[in-house]
Amino acid sequence: MTRYLLIIVSLFQTVALGAPTAAELLQKCTETLDKTHTSFITQSKFHRYSNYKTDIQGMNGVADTYFIQEFRTDGQRIKTITQKWGENFDTPFRPESEKSYTSSVYIGDTHYQHDRPYNSPGVVMVSTNVKEEQKNIGVHLAFENQISQCFGHLIGDVERFDRIIKKDGIGQMSVREEKFKGTTYYIIEAKTTHGQYQIWLNPEKGYNFSKATVTRKPGDAFMYGYKVGAGESKNYVIENEEFKQVDGLWVPVKAKAQINDTFPNNGYMKSNWELELTSILINPGHNALNSFSTDDIKNGAMVMIDGKQPISTWKDGKVVDSFGYEVNLSTSKPTSLVGKTLPSIAEFGVALDPNIFKSKKLLVCFFDYQQQSNQNSIQALNKQAQSLLDKDIYLIFVQVESVTEQALAAWLTQNKIQPLVGASKIDLPALGRRWGVKSLPWLILTDKNHKVTAEGFVIGDLDKKISETGK
Repeated sequence: MTRYLLIIVSLFQTVALGAPTAAELLQKCTETLDKTHTSFITQSKFHRYSNYKTDIQGMNGVADTYFIQEFRTDGQRIKTITQKWGENFDTPFRPESEKSYTSSVYIGDTHYQHDRPYNSPGVVMVSTNVKEEQKNIGVHLAFENQISQCFGHLIGDVERFDRIIKKDGIGQMSVREEKFKGTTYYIIEAKTTHGQYQIWLNPEKGYNFSKATVTRKPGDAFMYGYKVGAGESKNYVIENEEFKQVDGLWVPVKAKAQINDTFPNNGYMKSNWELELTSILINPGHNALNSFSTDDIKNGAMVMIDGKQPISTWKDGKVVDSFGYEVNLSTSKPTSLVGKTLPSIAEFGVALDPNIFKSKKLLVCFFDYQQQSNQNSIQALNKQAQSLLDKDIYLIFVQVESVTEQALAAWLTQNKIQPLVGASKIDLPALGRRWGVKSLPWLILTDKNHKVTAEGFVIGDLDKKISETGK
Protein backbone atom coordinates (compact mmCIF):
# COMPACT_ATOMS: atom_id res chain seq x y z
CA MET A 1 0.00 0.00 0.00
CA THR A 2 2.78 2.38 0.91
CA ARG A 3 4.54 1.49 -2.35
CA TYR A 4 1.45 2.37 -4.44
CA LEU A 5 1.00 5.62 -2.52
CA LEU A 6 4.59 6.60 -3.26
CA ILE A 7 4.07 5.89 -6.96
CA ILE A 8 0.91 8.08 -7.01
CA VAL A 9 2.68 10.92 -5.19
CA SER A 10 5.64 10.63 -7.56
CA LEU A 11 3.35 10.82 -10.61
CA PHE A 12 1.53 13.85 -9.17
CA GLN A 13 4.84 15.64 -8.55
CA THR A 14 5.97 14.88 -12.12
CA VAL A 15 2.79 16.41 -13.58
CA ALA A 16 2.98 19.41 -11.24
CA LEU A 17 6.63 20.00 -12.02
CA GLY A 18 5.91 19.72 -15.76
CA ALA A 19 3.21 22.41 -15.76
CA PRO A 20 4.51 25.77 -17.10
CA THR A 21 4.77 28.61 -14.65
CA ALA A 22 3.36 32.08 -15.26
CA ALA A 23 6.89 33.42 -15.73
CA GLU A 24 7.73 30.73 -18.29
CA LEU A 25 4.54 31.41 -20.23
CA LEU A 26 5.11 35.15 -20.20
CA GLN A 27 8.61 34.59 -21.58
CA LYS A 28 7.17 32.54 -24.47
CA CYS A 29 4.82 35.44 -25.23
CA THR A 30 7.76 37.88 -25.12
CA GLU A 31 9.75 35.79 -27.59
CA THR A 32 6.84 35.75 -30.05
CA LEU A 33 6.19 39.48 -29.73
CA ASP A 34 9.89 40.26 -30.14
CA LYS A 35 10.03 38.32 -33.39
CA THR A 36 7.01 40.00 -34.95
CA HIS A 37 7.45 43.47 -33.48
CA THR A 38 11.13 44.18 -34.24
CA SER A 39 11.09 44.99 -37.97
CA PHE A 40 7.94 45.12 -40.06
CA ILE A 41 5.54 47.13 -42.20
CA THR A 42 1.81 46.87 -41.56
CA GLN A 43 -1.21 48.34 -43.27
CA SER A 44 -4.56 48.35 -41.55
CA LYS A 45 -8.02 49.85 -41.46
CA PHE A 46 -9.75 50.86 -38.31
CA HIS A 47 -13.13 52.11 -37.09
CA ARG A 48 -13.72 53.78 -33.72
CA TYR A 49 -17.02 54.79 -32.16
CA SER A 50 -16.79 56.78 -28.91
CA ASN A 51 -19.20 58.45 -26.53
CA TYR A 52 -17.75 61.03 -24.12
CA LYS A 53 -18.96 63.02 -21.16
CA THR A 54 -16.13 64.88 -19.41
CA ASP A 55 -15.24 68.17 -17.75
CA ILE A 56 -12.78 68.88 -20.58
CA GLN A 57 -13.97 71.41 -23.11
CA GLY A 58 -14.29 69.89 -26.58
CA MET A 59 -14.27 66.32 -25.24
CA ASN A 60 -18.00 65.68 -25.07
CA GLY A 61 -20.36 63.99 -27.46
CA VAL A 62 -19.95 61.31 -30.10
CA ALA A 63 -16.96 60.50 -32.30
CA ASP A 64 -17.47 58.10 -35.21
CA THR A 65 -14.15 57.94 -37.04
CA TYR A 66 -12.50 55.83 -39.74
CA PHE A 67 -8.78 55.34 -40.32
CA ILE A 68 -6.38 53.88 -42.87
CA GLN A 69 -3.00 53.32 -41.26
CA GLU A 70 0.53 52.25 -42.01
CA PHE A 71 3.17 51.43 -39.41
CA ARG A 72 6.85 50.90 -40.29
CA THR A 73 9.76 50.12 -37.97
CA ASP A 74 13.15 48.44 -38.04
CA GLY A 75 13.52 48.54 -34.28
CA GLN A 76 15.25 51.94 -34.37
CA ARG A 77 13.58 54.08 -37.02
CA ILE A 78 9.81 54.44 -37.01
CA LYS A 79 7.21 55.88 -39.36
CA THR A 80 3.45 55.93 -38.99
CA ILE A 81 0.93 57.21 -41.54
CA THR A 82 -2.71 57.86 -40.66
CA GLN A 83 -5.52 58.96 -42.95
CA LYS A 84 -8.72 59.88 -41.12
CA TRP A 85 -12.28 60.87 -41.88
CA GLY A 86 -15.72 60.78 -40.25
CA GLU A 87 -17.23 62.65 -37.32
CA ASN A 88 -15.30 63.85 -34.27
CA PHE A 89 -17.24 65.47 -31.39
CA ASP A 90 -18.28 68.94 -32.56
CA THR A 91 -16.47 68.66 -35.91
CA PRO A 92 -18.82 68.25 -38.89
CA PHE A 93 -18.75 64.93 -40.71
CA ARG A 94 -15.88 64.69 -43.20
CA PRO A 95 -16.26 62.20 -46.07
CA GLU A 96 -13.48 59.85 -47.11
CA SER A 97 -12.77 62.05 -50.14
CA GLU A 98 -11.76 64.81 -47.68
CA LYS A 99 -9.68 62.66 -45.32
CA SER A 100 -6.82 64.24 -43.41
CA TYR A 101 -3.25 62.93 -43.55
CA THR A 102 -0.77 62.62 -40.69
CA SER A 103 2.73 61.13 -40.81
CA SER A 104 5.16 60.74 -37.95
CA VAL A 105 8.82 59.85 -38.59
CA TYR A 106 11.53 59.14 -36.02
CA ILE A 107 15.03 59.12 -37.54
CA GLY A 108 17.78 59.02 -34.93
CA ASP A 109 16.97 61.74 -32.41
CA THR A 110 14.88 63.82 -34.84
CA HIS A 111 11.09 63.62 -35.13
CA TYR A 112 8.98 64.96 -38.00
CA GLN A 113 5.23 65.28 -37.34
CA HIS A 114 3.35 66.25 -40.51
CA ASP A 115 -0.36 67.13 -40.34
CA ARG A 116 -2.06 67.85 -43.63
CA PRO A 117 -5.73 68.62 -44.26
CA TYR A 118 -7.04 67.30 -47.54
CA ASN A 119 -6.71 70.67 -49.30
CA SER A 120 -3.46 72.27 -48.03
CA PRO A 121 0.28 71.47 -47.56
CA GLY A 122 -0.24 71.52 -43.77
CA VAL A 123 2.26 71.93 -40.95
CA VAL A 124 5.44 70.08 -39.94
CA MET A 125 6.57 70.03 -36.31
CA VAL A 126 10.27 69.14 -36.09
CA SER A 127 11.69 68.04 -32.73
CA THR A 128 15.44 67.58 -32.29
CA ASN A 129 17.29 65.65 -29.58
CA VAL A 130 14.33 63.32 -28.99
CA LYS A 131 14.96 60.82 -26.18
CA GLU A 132 14.10 57.12 -26.45
CA GLU A 133 11.34 57.42 -23.86
CA GLN A 134 9.77 60.29 -25.81
CA LYS A 135 9.87 58.13 -28.94
CA ASN A 136 8.06 55.31 -27.14
CA ILE A 137 5.40 57.67 -25.88
CA GLY A 138 4.97 59.34 -29.23
CA VAL A 139 4.55 56.09 -31.14
CA HIS A 140 2.90 53.59 -28.87
CA LEU A 141 0.55 55.96 -27.10
CA ALA A 142 -0.46 57.98 -30.13
CA PHE A 143 -4.21 57.47 -30.08
CA GLU A 144 -4.45 56.58 -33.74
CA ASN A 145 -1.56 54.08 -33.99
CA GLN A 146 -3.87 51.23 -33.07
CA ILE A 147 -1.85 48.45 -34.72
CA SER A 148 0.69 48.59 -31.87
CA GLN A 149 -2.04 47.42 -29.48
CA CYS A 150 -2.29 44.10 -31.31
CA PHE A 151 1.38 43.62 -30.51
CA GLY A 152 1.02 44.32 -26.79
CA HIS A 153 1.22 48.11 -26.38
CA LEU A 154 -2.03 48.52 -24.49
CA ILE A 155 -3.88 51.80 -24.06
CA GLY A 156 -2.38 53.73 -21.15
CA ASP A 157 1.02 51.99 -21.26
CA VAL A 158 4.27 53.23 -22.78
CA GLU A 159 5.84 49.76 -22.77
CA ARG A 160 4.48 46.38 -23.83
CA PHE A 161 2.44 44.61 -21.18
CA ASP A 162 4.91 41.69 -20.88
CA ARG A 163 7.75 44.08 -20.04
CA ILE A 164 5.63 45.95 -17.51
CA ILE A 165 4.64 42.71 -15.76
CA LYS A 166 8.23 41.45 -15.70
CA LYS A 167 9.42 44.69 -14.13
CA ASP A 168 6.63 45.26 -11.71
CA GLY A 169 4.37 42.27 -11.27
CA ILE A 170 6.46 39.11 -11.46
CA GLY A 171 6.09 38.57 -7.71
CA GLN A 172 2.30 38.96 -7.81
CA MET A 173 1.52 36.77 -10.79
CA SER A 174 -0.59 33.63 -11.13
CA VAL A 175 -1.72 31.41 -13.99
CA ARG A 176 -4.71 29.20 -14.65
CA GLU A 177 -6.02 27.18 -17.60
CA GLU A 178 -9.32 27.73 -19.37
CA LYS A 179 -10.76 25.87 -22.34
CA PHE A 180 -12.91 27.75 -24.84
CA LYS A 181 -14.19 26.47 -28.19
CA GLY A 182 -11.77 23.57 -28.11
CA THR A 183 -8.68 25.66 -27.33
CA THR A 184 -6.87 25.66 -24.00
CA TYR A 185 -5.72 29.11 -22.91
CA TYR A 186 -3.27 30.05 -20.20
CA ILE A 187 -4.59 33.06 -18.34
CA ILE A 188 -1.94 35.11 -16.55
CA GLU A 189 -3.07 37.50 -13.84
CA ALA A 190 -0.66 40.09 -12.53
CA LYS A 191 -1.03 42.94 -10.08
CA THR A 192 1.26 45.89 -10.86
CA THR A 193 1.54 49.60 -10.11
CA HIS A 194 0.04 50.08 -13.59
CA GLY A 195 -3.10 48.17 -12.67
CA GLN A 196 -4.47 44.63 -12.72
CA TYR A 197 -3.67 42.68 -15.92
CA GLN A 198 -5.27 39.54 -17.31
CA ILE A 199 -3.59 38.04 -20.38
CA TRP A 200 -5.06 35.10 -22.34
CA LEU A 201 -2.14 33.26 -24.03
CA ASN A 202 -2.91 30.92 -26.91
CA PRO A 203 -0.29 28.11 -27.24
CA GLU A 204 -1.79 27.12 -30.61
CA LYS A 205 -0.89 30.58 -31.97
CA GLY A 206 2.70 30.75 -30.80
CA TYR A 207 1.75 31.97 -27.30
CA ASN A 208 0.39 35.17 -28.75
CA PHE A 209 -2.24 36.81 -26.60
CA SER A 210 -5.81 36.37 -27.74
CA LYS A 211 -7.19 38.71 -25.12
CA ALA A 212 -5.84 41.27 -22.66
CA THR A 213 -7.57 43.36 -20.01
CA VAL A 214 -6.29 46.15 -17.79
CA THR A 215 -8.23 47.51 -14.82
CA ARG A 216 -6.88 50.67 -13.22
CA LYS A 217 -8.02 52.29 -9.99
CA PRO A 218 -7.02 55.59 -8.31
CA GLY A 219 -3.26 55.75 -7.77
CA ASP A 220 -2.35 53.35 -10.58
CA ALA A 221 0.21 54.57 -13.13
CA PHE A 222 -1.26 55.71 -16.43
CA MET A 223 0.32 57.14 -19.55
CA TYR A 224 3.05 59.78 -19.26
CA GLY A 225 3.91 59.19 -15.61
CA TYR A 226 0.46 60.31 -14.51
CA LYS A 227 -1.72 58.40 -12.07
CA VAL A 228 -5.41 57.63 -12.13
CA GLY A 229 -7.12 60.34 -10.10
CA ALA A 230 -9.61 60.13 -7.27
CA GLY A 231 -13.08 59.20 -8.43
CA GLU A 232 -11.75 57.70 -11.68
CA SER A 233 -11.44 54.20 -13.09
CA LYS A 234 -9.97 52.98 -16.37
CA ASN A 235 -10.92 49.68 -17.96
CA TYR A 236 -9.52 48.39 -21.24
CA VAL A 237 -10.07 45.16 -23.19
CA ILE A 238 -8.56 44.04 -26.49
CA GLU A 239 -9.24 40.75 -28.27
CA ASN A 240 -7.14 39.42 -31.14
CA GLU A 241 -9.91 37.48 -32.85
CA GLU A 242 -8.11 36.10 -35.89
CA PHE A 243 -4.50 35.13 -36.67
CA LYS A 244 -2.61 34.08 -39.77
CA GLN A 245 0.88 32.72 -40.33
CA VAL A 246 3.43 35.05 -41.91
CA ASP A 247 6.95 33.72 -42.47
CA GLY A 248 6.27 30.97 -39.93
CA LEU A 249 4.97 33.38 -37.27
CA TRP A 250 1.40 33.75 -36.04
CA VAL A 251 0.25 37.35 -36.50
CA PRO A 252 -3.04 38.91 -35.32
CA VAL A 253 -5.01 40.23 -38.30
CA LYS A 254 -8.39 41.08 -36.77
CA ALA A 255 -9.05 42.65 -33.38
CA LYS A 256 -11.63 44.54 -31.40
CA ALA A 257 -11.23 46.65 -28.29
CA GLN A 258 -13.25 48.50 -25.69
CA ILE A 259 -12.57 51.37 -23.31
CA ASN A 260 -14.90 51.98 -20.41
CA ASP A 261 -13.56 54.80 -18.22
CA THR A 262 -15.33 56.78 -15.51
CA PHE A 263 -14.59 60.31 -14.25
CA PRO A 264 -15.81 62.52 -11.41
CA ASN A 265 -19.17 64.27 -11.78
CA ASN A 266 -20.66 61.23 -13.54
CA GLY A 267 -18.29 61.59 -16.46
CA TYR A 268 -17.37 58.68 -18.72
CA MET A 269 -15.66 57.62 -21.93
CA LYS A 270 -16.91 54.58 -23.81
CA SER A 271 -15.19 53.47 -27.01
CA ASN A 272 -15.57 50.47 -29.28
CA TRP A 273 -12.94 49.73 -31.91
CA GLU A 274 -12.62 47.31 -34.80
CA LEU A 275 -9.28 46.74 -36.49
CA GLU A 276 -8.24 44.72 -39.52
CA LEU A 277 -4.63 44.18 -40.53
CA THR A 278 -4.76 44.21 -44.32
CA SER A 279 -1.07 43.39 -44.90
CA ILE A 280 2.17 42.78 -43.02
CA LEU A 281 5.79 42.37 -44.10
CA ILE A 282 8.19 40.98 -41.49
CA ASN A 283 11.88 41.91 -41.79
CA PRO A 284 11.43 43.81 -45.08
CA GLY A 285 14.24 45.61 -46.90
CA HIS A 286 13.52 49.04 -45.42
CA ASN A 287 16.33 50.87 -47.21
CA ALA A 288 15.30 49.57 -50.61
CA LEU A 289 11.68 50.47 -49.84
CA ASN A 290 12.69 53.94 -48.57
CA SER A 291 10.53 53.22 -45.54
CA PHE A 292 11.50 56.19 -43.40
CA SER A 293 11.68 59.03 -45.91
CA THR A 294 9.94 62.37 -45.56
CA ASP A 295 8.99 62.44 -49.25
CA ASP A 296 5.30 62.64 -48.37
CA ILE A 297 5.70 66.14 -46.90
CA LYS A 298 4.39 68.65 -49.43
CA ASN A 299 6.28 71.73 -50.59
CA GLY A 300 4.97 74.83 -48.88
CA ALA A 301 4.18 73.15 -45.56
CA MET A 302 4.94 75.45 -42.63
CA VAL A 303 7.68 74.14 -40.34
CA MET A 304 8.21 74.85 -36.65
CA ILE A 305 11.44 73.62 -35.04
CA ASP A 306 11.35 72.58 -31.38
CA GLY A 307 8.16 74.58 -30.91
CA LYS A 308 9.92 77.89 -31.47
CA GLN A 309 9.52 80.69 -33.96
CA PRO A 310 10.28 81.48 -36.68
CA ILE A 311 8.13 79.24 -38.80
CA SER A 312 10.18 77.94 -41.72
CA THR A 313 9.01 76.22 -44.91
CA TRP A 314 9.39 72.76 -46.38
CA LYS A 315 10.90 72.73 -49.88
CA ASP A 316 12.11 69.74 -51.89
CA GLY A 317 12.75 67.59 -48.83
CA LYS A 318 14.47 70.32 -46.82
CA VAL A 319 13.58 72.95 -44.24
CA VAL A 320 14.34 76.45 -45.51
CA ASP A 321 14.11 79.81 -43.79
CA SER A 322 12.28 82.88 -45.06
CA PHE A 323 15.19 83.67 -47.41
CA GLY A 324 15.27 80.19 -48.94
CA TYR A 325 18.40 79.04 -47.10
CA GLU A 326 18.46 75.48 -45.76
CA VAL A 327 18.08 75.14 -41.99
CA ASN A 328 20.57 72.74 -40.41
CA LEU A 329 18.60 70.33 -38.23
CA SER A 330 21.55 68.18 -37.20
CA THR A 331 22.06 70.33 -34.14
CA SER A 332 20.00 72.82 -32.20
CA LYS A 333 23.16 74.84 -31.49
CA PRO A 334 24.22 77.79 -33.68
CA THR A 335 26.54 76.93 -36.54
CA SER A 336 30.05 78.36 -36.90
CA LEU A 337 31.10 80.45 -39.92
CA VAL A 338 34.86 80.41 -39.21
CA GLY A 339 36.64 79.23 -42.34
CA LYS A 340 33.53 79.71 -44.47
CA THR A 341 32.57 82.44 -46.90
CA LEU A 342 30.36 85.06 -45.28
CA PRO A 343 26.72 84.70 -46.39
CA SER A 344 25.32 87.60 -48.37
CA ILE A 345 24.38 90.52 -46.16
CA ALA A 346 21.96 91.68 -48.85
CA GLU A 347 19.30 89.77 -46.91
CA PHE A 348 19.49 92.53 -44.29
CA GLY A 349 18.83 95.26 -46.83
CA VAL A 350 22.53 96.19 -47.10
CA ALA A 351 23.74 96.67 -50.67
CA LEU A 352 27.53 96.50 -51.11
CA ASP A 353 29.03 97.80 -54.34
CA PRO A 354 31.31 94.95 -55.46
CA ASN A 355 33.70 97.45 -57.03
CA ILE A 356 34.27 99.06 -53.61
CA PHE A 357 34.08 96.11 -51.21
CA LYS A 358 35.64 93.38 -53.35
CA SER A 359 39.07 93.67 -51.69
CA LYS A 360 38.04 94.92 -48.26
CA LYS A 361 37.75 93.03 -45.02
CA LEU A 362 34.33 93.12 -43.40
CA LEU A 363 33.42 93.55 -39.76
CA VAL A 364 29.75 92.74 -39.17
CA CYS A 365 28.16 93.57 -35.83
CA PHE A 366 24.75 92.13 -34.92
CA PHE A 367 23.11 94.20 -32.19
CA ASP A 368 19.87 95.34 -30.59
CA TYR A 369 19.82 99.06 -29.88
CA GLN A 370 17.08 98.50 -27.28
CA GLN A 371 19.69 96.93 -24.96
CA GLN A 372 21.92 99.41 -23.09
CA SER A 373 25.00 97.17 -23.31
CA ASN A 374 24.51 96.96 -27.08
CA GLN A 375 24.21 100.72 -27.35
CA ASN A 376 27.58 101.17 -25.64
CA SER A 377 29.24 98.68 -28.00
CA ILE A 378 27.76 100.27 -31.13
CA GLN A 379 28.84 103.73 -30.07
CA ALA A 380 32.37 102.45 -29.32
CA LEU A 381 32.63 100.79 -32.74
CA ASN A 382 31.12 103.83 -34.46
CA LYS A 383 34.04 105.93 -33.16
CA GLN A 384 36.46 103.48 -34.79
CA ALA A 385 34.68 103.37 -38.17
CA GLN A 386 37.13 105.67 -39.96
CA SER A 387 40.27 104.10 -38.49
CA LEU A 388 38.93 100.68 -39.49
CA LEU A 389 38.29 101.93 -43.02
CA ASP A 390 41.89 103.16 -43.17
CA LYS A 391 42.89 99.51 -42.59
CA ASP A 392 40.60 98.39 -45.45
CA ILE A 393 38.01 97.07 -42.96
CA TYR A 394 34.42 98.06 -43.65
CA LEU A 395 32.07 98.11 -40.66
CA ILE A 396 28.44 97.04 -41.03
CA PHE A 397 25.79 97.01 -38.31
CA VAL A 398 22.71 94.73 -38.31
CA GLN A 399 19.79 95.38 -35.96
CA VAL A 400 18.37 92.02 -34.84
CA GLU A 401 15.20 92.32 -32.79
CA SER A 402 12.10 93.56 -34.55
CA VAL A 403 11.64 97.36 -34.39
CA THR A 404 9.99 99.89 -36.68
CA GLU A 405 12.10 101.53 -39.36
CA GLN A 406 11.19 104.93 -37.92
CA ALA A 407 12.34 104.04 -34.40
CA LEU A 408 15.63 102.57 -35.66
CA ALA A 409 16.29 105.55 -37.93
CA ALA A 410 15.64 108.00 -35.08
CA TRP A 411 18.14 106.22 -32.80
CA LEU A 412 20.80 106.08 -35.53
CA THR A 413 20.39 109.80 -36.26
CA GLN A 414 20.44 110.75 -32.59
CA ASN A 415 23.69 108.84 -32.02
CA LYS A 416 25.28 109.86 -35.37
CA ILE A 417 25.94 106.29 -36.48
CA GLN A 418 27.96 106.49 -39.72
CA PRO A 419 28.44 102.91 -41.06
CA LEU A 420 25.83 101.07 -43.11
CA VAL A 421 23.05 99.60 -40.99
CA GLY A 422 20.78 96.72 -41.95
CA ALA A 423 17.93 94.99 -40.15
CA SER A 424 17.18 91.31 -39.74
CA LYS A 425 13.66 90.08 -40.35
CA ILE A 426 14.35 86.81 -38.53
CA ASP A 427 15.01 86.33 -34.83
CA LEU A 428 18.04 85.20 -32.86
CA PRO A 429 17.49 81.40 -33.09
CA ALA A 430 17.27 81.62 -36.88
CA LEU A 431 20.37 83.84 -36.99
CA GLY A 432 22.13 81.18 -34.94
CA ARG A 433 21.42 78.55 -37.57
CA ARG A 434 22.28 80.82 -40.50
CA TRP A 435 24.94 83.19 -39.15
CA GLY A 436 26.19 81.51 -35.95
CA VAL A 437 24.90 84.33 -33.75
CA LYS A 438 24.70 83.17 -30.12
CA SER A 439 24.36 86.45 -28.24
CA LEU A 440 24.30 90.21 -28.79
CA PRO A 441 26.33 92.09 -29.72
CA TRP A 442 27.98 89.54 -32.04
CA LEU A 443 31.06 90.36 -34.13
CA ILE A 444 32.15 88.58 -37.32
CA LEU A 445 35.45 89.45 -39.06
CA THR A 446 36.49 88.37 -42.57
CA ASP A 447 39.61 88.57 -44.70
CA LYS A 448 39.73 90.37 -48.05
CA ASN A 449 38.12 87.35 -49.75
CA HIS A 450 35.24 87.61 -47.27
CA LYS A 451 36.16 84.31 -45.61
CA VAL A 452 35.34 84.43 -41.89
CA THR A 453 38.43 84.46 -39.68
CA ALA A 454 36.90 85.24 -36.27
CA GLU A 455 33.48 85.41 -34.64
CA GLY A 456 31.88 86.04 -31.25
CA PHE A 457 34.81 87.99 -29.80
CA VAL A 458 34.63 91.11 -27.62
CA ILE A 459 35.49 94.59 -28.87
CA GLY A 460 38.59 94.63 -26.66
CA ASP A 461 40.05 91.79 -28.76
CA LEU A 462 39.34 93.47 -32.10
CA ASP A 463 42.92 94.63 -32.76
CA LYS A 464 44.23 91.16 -31.95
CA LYS A 465 41.75 89.49 -34.31
CA ILE A 466 42.60 91.97 -37.07
CA SER A 467 46.29 91.22 -36.61
CA GLU A 468 45.66 87.45 -36.77
CA THR A 469 43.64 87.90 -39.96
CA GLY A 470 46.65 89.43 -41.72
CA LYS A 471 46.78 91.75 -44.70
